[in-house]
Amino acid sequence: NLQDTTAIMSVVLKQGGFQNGGLNFDCKVRRESVDPEDIILGHVAAMDCYALGLRKAAAMQQAGELDSMLQARYASWQTGSLGRKISNGQATLEECAEY
Repeated sequence: NLQDTTAIMSVVLKQGGFQNGGLNFDCKVRRESVDPEDIILGHVAAMDCYALGLRKAAAMQQAGELDSMLQARYASWQTGSLGRKISNGQATLEECAEY
C-alpha cells in the first residue's frame, strides 16, 4: 500500500536514513500459490512499492508542507503555557482537566 510505504519511508528519512539494518517486510502473493516465480514477483512488487514510497516521502519533505501544517497545528505547545508545561512534564491532571 503506497500510503503506508510513504509514511514508513518518511520516518526513515527523518531519522537520517538507514544507519544499520534495513526493511523487514513480508510480501504476499495475490493468489494462493507457492510457485517460486509468484513469490519473487511478490517481493519485486513490494520493493517497487517501497521505492515509490521513498520518492514520495522525499518529495513531501522537500516541499515542507506537512512539516509546516504540523507546526501550525501544534503551535500552542510552544507558545501556550499549558502546552509548555505538558511538554516539560510539569502539568498536573487537574490543570489539564480545567483546560
